[in-house]
Amino acid sequence: MKSILKKAIPFLGAIFFFADLYISLCVFPANLILDLFSPKVSQAELDQLEHDYGQMAGYPAGEGIPVANNIEEFEELGWYKHIEGSEELGGKEYFTFETDSIIPLDFYRLRGGVELSVRSSRRSGAVIRHRKSFETSPYITDRSYYNRCYLIALPDGNYVLTWLEDAYYWKYKLAGHVQLPLGCKDFMTSNEKKAMASYIEEYNLDEDSILIMVSEERDEQRKNLYFMVQLGVLVGSIAIVIAVMALVEIIASKVAKARKPD
Repeated sequence: MKSILKKAIPFLGAIFFFADLYISLCVFPANLILDLFSPKVSQAELDQLEHDYGQMAGYPAGEGIPVANNIEEFEELGWYKHIEGSEELGGKEYFTFETDSIIPLDFYRLRGGVELSVRSSRRSGAVIRHRKSFETSPYITDRSYYNRCYLIALPDGNYVLTWLEDAYYWKYKLAGHVQLPLGCKDFMTSNEKKAMASYIEEYNLDEDSILIMVSEERDEQRKNLYFMVQLGVLVGSIAIVIAVMALVEIIASKVAKARKPD
């Protein structure tokens, strides 16, 4: 048994390593950790912004942020604020809500600050591949550059199409419910509408708008920090796997010795 285990451990170790590498660097959302140290943004802070074009979407929602409790309130919120005493519109209007149902979709939008062209080398020479603004099944190597879209249930049970920070989906899976970050609305492109047609019809979604809960500007500012967090998760998880495998081998050795006749 011990000899079989010795042969199996390197093979299992290789599987765990590559699985861990993919999850840590391509799937794990760094904001799951970073948001623990990010202060919540209040409505008073949003009102003080000189320029607001939606860059605060995705930040943790704080005091005074409007809440959408049903589809009617959802339809009224999320575009642009009305300036009191003027016909002009101000910055983006943000809102939030709590949900107990999130459905991941096979639809991914390209995150902010990502290079659109990818250069790879082959024996015949350099090859340039262009990343699309959205994908329905991104390459494994491109997974970290795209953020998934989700169907999210409002408190009244109606679903809305949302481009959401993946960290909030992980929080939802851990707790069964989650308070969502700041969100505002944007128009879907014609190509996105075509790709999302089946979801729009099945869930009776708004054909024009998508709720944005991802901060592309913050992604650009934090991309080096994201990598450091993911690298830390990778190193930590590898250390745990090595410790577990060493423990298994020690236990197996003790069991083998105990079975040997005196």
